[in-house]
Amino acid sequence: MNYFPILKMIPNKEIRQIRHASHVVNEISTKVVQEKLDKYAKGELGNNKDLLSLLIRANYEETEDKGEQMSFEELKNQVKILFIILG
Repeated sequence: MNYFPILKMIPNKEIRQIRHASHVVNEISTKVVQEKLDKYAKGELGNNKDLLSLLIRANYEETEDKGEQMSFEELKNQVKILFIILG
């Protein structure tokens, strides 16, 4: 929606549904990433092989330069991309 600001002004059902879906994906991705990061911080991530666990481990354990680590928002955006691609 941010790419086409004019669409925010068009009052129709489809736009409202897109806004709602975007809001839901944002809430879920925030929750999922935060839960995984909390598990990682507690050492409870274990050997999970899901994509987010692998990404978090690679981001925090294998990144030598801390400036190159992905931020929370970047991790969240990766999850959003997966939601869009995988449905």
